[in-house]
Amino acid sequence: ERGRYHKVNACFASTLGAMLRLRQGMAFAKMCTLLVASLAVSVAPCEGHEDGGRAEMFGQCVRQRAAKMTPVFMQFKSAVKKSNRSSADLVVESSLNRWCGIAVNTEQGNDYNSEDLADAAGIVGSSKLWHYNWKMTSKVHTDNVQFVPMIKEPGHTQGTAVSELPAAFQDGRGGAVKGWNEPDDAGQAGKDFNLRSNPEAYAQAWTSDMLVAKAKGYTEFIGPAMAHDTCWLDYFLKACDSTAGCKDLVTYLAFHRYRLDCSSYEASPNNQGWRDDLSYVLTYYRLMQKYNARGFNIKGLVFDELGCLTPSYTF
Repeated sequence: ERGRYHKVNACFASTLGAMLRLRQGMAFAKMCTLLVASLAVSVAPCEGHEDGGRAEMFGQCVRQRAAKMTPVFMQFKSAVKKSNRSSADLVVESSLNRWCGIAVNTEQGNDYNSEDLADAAGIVGSSKLWHYNWKMTSKVHTDNVQFVPMIKEPGHTQGTAVSELPAAFQDGRGGAVKGWNEPDDAGQAGKDFNLRSNPEAYAQAWTSDMLVAKAKGYTEFIGPAMAHDTCWLDYFLKACDSTAGCKDLVTYLAFHRYRLDCSSYEASPNNQGWRDDLSYVLTYYRLMQKYNARGFNIKGLVFDELGCLTPSYTF
């Protein structure tokens, strides 16, 4: 992200964290469905492809990126070192069996290093931890903690061609690779207007990128990470369904969520923001169900960016 902001997807077993347990066959998913139904909140994904509509769903909050946000990594680092909680307090199982993900860049001189990653692993358990930095490689390594490289835009990551993607299962990498970062957002991969506005035209480009990753040994392919537009993903998956080889190259759905009402937010059915978030997450679950019924093998959801901010866009 070229140092524009820092973020840590901190390891907290909150209601949002628990939502990551939405996986096929789990009673939690049924509970959420019943809860949403009782709140009269629609969770149906975009079905009206024929009308060409791409309206964003559920009144999602406007999301802006500040030029420079207050760094929070040092706060997290301090909390990790002072915490006396066991890993059981922090771990929520996911279908990747690595629930806690840390996303940190180093361009602003925050001194993030392998020692910091090891501190986090000591709290959460290295087998439950993974990390990424919006790039294909990282200089930060800790035993048994997987680094997940990213193909950030169609064909490349910050100008480095997808052909330069390092091989899987080496130098701390596992078998998972992350796909395009926010193709629905004009500040990220979606700065390409064609990509942002015409997702169904890019199923072949996705297939080409992930075939390169597959040839390098990767076995899990985390789909384009949505900033907010669930309809973009629905259109993309619909095109993927009819593109040779594509449906085998999306094994997880990824999404992000940022809010500007941290001071008033409560994990309660009485809180509108919480109801919106629950609807948002359930929409991805329903998309997974919808396309698995069409022959995909989507194993779960990856909630890999989240932030609870103040109205001035600080943490």
